[in-house]
Amino acid sequence: MENKFLIFFFSFLLIISLGAAQENIIKCSKENYFVGEYINCFADCESGAWFLTNKVGKPLEDALVIDIPPKNLMKGPIKEEGIITINLICYQPSGYYQKDIEIERGVDISCAKECKTENICTCETKNCTKGLVTLKNLEQNPLDSDIFKFIYTDTIINFTPKDVGIVNARLDCFEPYQLTREAKIRVIKSCSGSVSLTLKPNYTYVSKAVEAYVSGLKDCENKTISIRRYSCKGPEVCNTTQDNSCTFFSPSEKGRYTYYACIDKNDDNDTDDPGENALALLDVDVQPENLKITNLTCDRGKGFCSLNVYENTINNSVVLFIFLIEEPKGAIYYLSNLNMEKYSVGDKISFLSPTIECPEGKELNILALAYQTNDFKNRLLRIKTRGFIC
Repeated sequence: MENKFLIFFFSFLLIISLGAAQENIIKCSKENYFVGEYINCFADCESGAWFLTNKVGKPLEDALVIDIPPKNLMKGPIKEEGIITINLICYQPSGYYQKDIEIERGVDISCAKECKTENICTCETKNCTKGLVTLKNLEQNPLDSDIFKFIYTDTIINFTPKDVGIVNARLDCFEPYQLTREAKIRVIKSCSGSVSLTLKPNYTYVSKAVEAYVSGLKDCENKTISIRRYSCKGPEVCNTTQDNSCTFFSPSEKGRYTYYACIDKNDDNDTDDPGENALALLDVDVQPENLKITNLTCDRGKGFCSLNVYENTINNSVVLFIFLIEEPKGAIYYLSNLNMEKYSVGDKISFLSPTIECPEGKELNILALAYQTNDFKNRLLRIKTRGFIC
């Protein structure tokens, strides 16, 4: 259609000269029209053509060429918002004229695209002074029954869906224009329940890992639950989601600490509403320093001693002196030194070094002494056990 007009239009340019557009003879019933209305314009032109194009948006499906006579232009209903350019090419009297018509949404019903079960959902009508609003289930059954409301001015309609689905909101406007508008509202599950916080363990030592477990919530899968110290406005230590957990480290000082689980269930940008926060206490102590060793044995043939460190809370490196001695004389026949980093645990081996010749058949015992490398005055551990026979 547009190509057809271009041929027509440029042919016309050969007949008349188009300088600046002449005084406009296009008269329309309104300067602005609403979507759904008919454009109604008139021109005192005996012979010619109207040409209508989309300038902004697509209020017209296609460009249009309409012959004159008749002198009146009636086109509609307009489908979308935008701007339509009306071109008038008049043969008698000769002239070219142009006018832009703005198409507005006008009469409308606007609703939130998404709302939640058991929450108040809102629709609002605009520019309709008399009409009927109908709310119906479109998918599933979010509404218990259809809702009808007559309106006489701009109106806010509230409703509370009970289940998930899609609600269709329809406005049938009678005045000032007979137009119909529709909107769809998707109803999703509402985050509900009361958050609960459990700390495991709730008694621990300084700088140790603590697991924060949250529970008590329903349909809150897309919500973040923040774990904070002191209050819901305190520093966040970790965050998680419904029925999950997160890990943080206990403070570096002894004391009793309060932690909060905080969630904004109703999207009002706070965590102050009922069920949106919960507290749990964490007792933090200084861990006593312990070193525990088991399975200490020495093998003359292999030339080393083996052992297992199953607890080491010493905040410093440790040295373990191992002696193979004859009793009751106390003569040392073999010795070994095992150095361990702080907190080091697990299986260890330490190679033996002979000091004097051990006669065949002599029975030796193991004596092990442990010290911190920066404190040889205070012994951490003493182990005495059977060794081997030379």
